[in-house]
Amino acid sequence: MTEDVRQRAAAGELDTLAAACADIEHGPDGGRCRESFLACFGCPNALVLARHLPALLALTDTLREDLQRRDAEQWAARHGATWQIITRDLLPRFSPAQRAAAIKAKPVLPLSLLDGPKEQA
Repeated sequence: MTEDVRQRAAAGELDTLAAACADIEHGPDGGRCRESFLACFGCPNALVLARHLPALLALTDTLREDLQRRDAEQWAARHGATWQIITRDLLPRFSPAQRAAAIKAKPVLPLSLLDGPKEQA
């Protein structure tokens, strides 16, 4: 990663919902990335910084809410990998103090966000 990318990521210029993208023009499938922000968590271009922690915590709340509305098997097929990456791999990297501070700044994300962008008619 170049110093320019590091600086732009630190400044928030490369942010998706809860991560930064180091190279949106070269997604994992080639070409400009057109994936849902949920795919960021499994992407080698993603950077998750401390300032993304409030959005990550909000996203876990939204995923839990979605689980209440769906069959567990359906939810696991749709969000299981994302849930594991966030809860097992990302959140434990932050200290209890960082997580406590992030809870205070946590936004509320609409459940519809998990469905991705809608085409305007």
